[in-house]
This record gives sequence, structure tokens and C-alpha cells, in this order.
Amino acid sequence: MKAAINLVAREFRANTGHRIYVNDLALPWGGLLDVNNNWSGPHREHAYGWSADVRTHTLIFPGYPNCLSNPSLYSREELAGLMWLLEKRFKVITHPSNSLDSTCPHFHCKLK
Repeated sequence: MKAAINLVAREFRANTGHRIYVNDLALPWGGLLDVNNNWSGPHREHAYGWSADVRTHTLIFPGYPNCLSNPSLYSREELAGLMWLLEKRFKVITHPSNSLDSTCPHFHCKLK
């Protein structure tokens, strides 16, 4: 997982000059990410060692919904390029569902 993310990051940086921002990277051999300190979801998919989230917006806490009103890290063209790079190595699910919508806060990536 880490190697595949690093390949995407290097290629994206070479193409755009931008870094990618990864969070909720799966543990190397799987295991629950105890984000709420209660040993249950919400990151069930990340518990198997093959998932990560690639952030498209700045992240300001507290409150996840604030991401939707924060500025995008990349232009629309850069988002399309990032999606193309990610889809070469991952099954990509976007949150919300439209990958090129300027309100999309992240791509959920799962190794193919």
C-alpha cells in the first residue's frame, strides 16, 4: 500500500509540483484504526491493510463537514490527473460521489 501511494505521489509531484496528502493509511498488516478510541468503525475498509484516503481539500478541525467549504488543494485539471494516476493502481471511491466536483474532500483508495 505504502509503495503504491509513494509511486502516485512521486508521479503527481513530477507532473504538477504538488504533494499529495494521505490520511487514514491502513496499518501495514491490517488492523482496526481506532480513530474514536472505542475499537469500532468508521474505517472498516482500512482495517485490512489495503486502503488509504487521499485528501483533496485542506483539513481544518473540529468537524469533518468544514472540509467542504475549505479551498481545494488542486485545480480541476490537477484533480483529473490525480484521479487518473490513482485509478492505475487503486479502486477509487470518491467522497462525495463526483470525483471532479470542487466540493469533493477525498478519494478513498483500495489496492486492486
